[in-house]
Amino acid sequence: MIDYKKAAKAAKLLKESGVSYVLSYDNGGNCTAITSMHGDWQSIEKCVTDVMVKILKVSRRGGMMTYDAACELREMVSQAVAIHIERAKKEDENG
Repeated sequence: MIDYKKAAKAAKLLKESGVSYVLSYDNGGNCTAITSMHGDWQSIEKCVTDVMVKILKVSRRGGMMTYDAACELREMVSQAVAIHIERAKKEDENG
């Protein structure tokens, strides 16, 4: 059984620990994710890069060719940029 309270507690404990981290998990509602991070740019970049490598490994285990997996990862980055632009526009509209 999924325990979202434990996931939220894990995020809180990571923040309190002071370590640099990136944490994201599916909250089960409307395909949205809860994301939390802490650290300087270089630390966050290392964490995200490592996650990207793991995504490629998972894709390869699923039978996807490396090139196709890399294209899928590139599509995720494009989607992230589009979401960022959309959210920035909403923030600008709301003042």
